[in-house]
Amino acid sequence: MTEVLERPEFQNRPEGLDPKHVRKLRASLGGLEPIEPISVAQVGKALYVVDGFHRLEAHRQDKREQIQAKVARMSLSEAEAHAKTVANTRHGKNLTREGKRKLWEAFLAAGRHLKADGTLKSPRAIAGELNGLYSHQTIRNLLRAAGLADELEAIGVSRWEQEEPTLQELEEEREAEAEMALQRFAAIVPTLQDEGIRGRLLHTARDWVDRLERGETLGADFGPRAAELDI
Repeated sequence: MTEVLERPEFQNRPEGLDPKHVRKLRASLGGLEPIEPISVAQVGKALYVVDGFHRLEAHRQDKREQIQAKVARMSLSEAEAHAKTVANTRHGKNLTREGKRKLWEAFLAAGRHLKADGTLKSPRAIAGELNGLYSHQTIRNLLRAAGLADELEAIGVSRWEQEEPTLQELEEEREAEAEMALQRFAAIVPTLQDEGIRGRLLHTARDWVDRLERGETLGADFGPRAAELDI
């Protein structure tokens, strides 16, 4: 079985691994409460950890040869984006100030602050995607510091600051973003000359629709089951 590998650029904590946390995890190995499986990206034939660096190190220090992991197929860029802007936000409260700053910079560099049409998402929408890493007020200030004051004005952020948006307003914002993504997909597919590529994209789209109708979530599909991977 292919060994789980680490890429330094996937580790978003500038201070590196926390030895105390590794020791705590190692002490809990074999306990009544199982440790959550790590998340691994399969890029070609290689396996890269994208969430669970401390858990992986705890297993290695305990001289274990395998670890429970959930695996999803990704490109290298998707794996890096997931590691830096998805997985790490779930543990944002454990990040240092510098770690949060690096995660925010990676979020901007990946263009995750933009909608499908290239316009700016609202600070509240961004705060939701970052799992509360920063408040929407802080994100508003960070966007302004990044030179996006005009874009904030264009989306009417001042109104959002003055009053709490209703659930309906938030839903309508997400609906508009989804519609723009669908329109972009519909515009690109007919321009592809390779029938095989067009067919694969349409097959994927149909599969996504079926999964959404069944109530499943999309994105990085790590699946419900964990596998034993060599470390």
